[in-house]
Amino acid sequence: MVVSPLEEVQKALGAVFTRCGDGVLAESYGDLNNEYSAAVQSCVVMDLSPWGKLRVSGEGGGALLNRCLTSDIERLAVGQGVETALLDARGYLRAQAVIYALAGAWLLEARPEAAGRLAEALARAEEADRVVIEDLRPSWGLLSLQGPESAAALACLQIGAPADGTIASATLEGHPVLLAARRRCAWPGFDLFATVAGLLDCWNAIAECGVRPAGVATLDVLRMEAGIPWYGVDLDESVSLLEAGLETHVTAGKRGYVGEEALTRARRRGDPPRRLRGLMLQGAALPARGAAVYADGRRVGHVTSAAYSPRLQRTVALALLRRGFNQPGQPVQIATEAGRVAGEVTEPPFVAERERQAVGSQG
Repeated sequence: MVVSPLEEVQKALGAVFTRCGDGVLAESYGDLNNEYSAAVQSCVVMDLSPWGKLRVSGEGGGALLNRCLTSDIERLAVGQGVETALLDARGYLRAQAVIYALAGAWLLEARPEAAGRLAEALARAEEADRVVIEDLRPSWGLLSLQGPESAAALACLQIGAPADGTIASATLEGHPVLLAARRRCAWPGFDLFATVAGLLDCWNAIAECGVRPAGVATLDVLRMEAGIPWYGVDLDESVSLLEAGLETHVTAGKRGYVGEEALTRARRRGDPPRRLRGLMLQGAALPARGAAVYADGRRVGHVTSAAYSPRLQRTVALALLRRGFNQPGQPVQIATEAGRVAGEVTEPPFVAERERQAVGSQG
């Protein structure tokens, strides 16, 4: 199992831990309500060091990545980043990631469930003999600043905020860092990649700016409110790119990547057999992952994840729903321990922009 270099520090702060793929992360610091409030009203820091980080370099790196991934990697200028996917020959998702172009290399960041698949696929590709693929988890950590005051936290650290979709080099407490604009919830946020040697100093500097830590349980609620699916939870190799609604992960006009032909055929066929959609439930009942969704007296899909939204004061969920029953406004019933609960299909995000702005200004 991969643990954070900050694990002992987090234990001293009262953290409890949870598994995420082959990683162990702080789930919470003992008060989910306060962590959530801090995240939506100001800013929190989340230690995501056990999440996947791969560095690809070498003469054939661009060609290798372009062959394997849905985004046109060789179009990226140094400092640019893009969301991308790794497909199988059927057009189904083997992994989902964000990739950044560095000087002479590329940095991929992904959830632990996806990172191993990425590394394996890249290592097996034809061009792999001219490429170096490094797992950065032993040597680099990842701290994520999320919340409406994330940019203000960077200003306190005397670091300029990078533009959307970019990554830049910086220095914090004398240590080299990479800072990427990375929205993991409803508000713009930032990921700070630091060497293991400098990670504690960076963590302490962030704390001195008044930013409190939050665990992945809070991040889970925030990403659910924003309608952001997670690979390994909502998405896996049984879900196609079209079913997942990740068309933006494909560079328009790109050719020659794994899964392209299958994706082209699927697009020609039209609407896929099922789609990942949002569900608004009546009340606070929390369906389990895999819980059945019913409409017109028959099962039409299943829940992939769910969370209670303090902002909306009701449960929201993501679900894979069959064609004919996945359009916004469709009434459904969702299985829970308390019995079937009424709900409605909706298009994420669950919290509208004006509501995000309003909650960020409270307190």
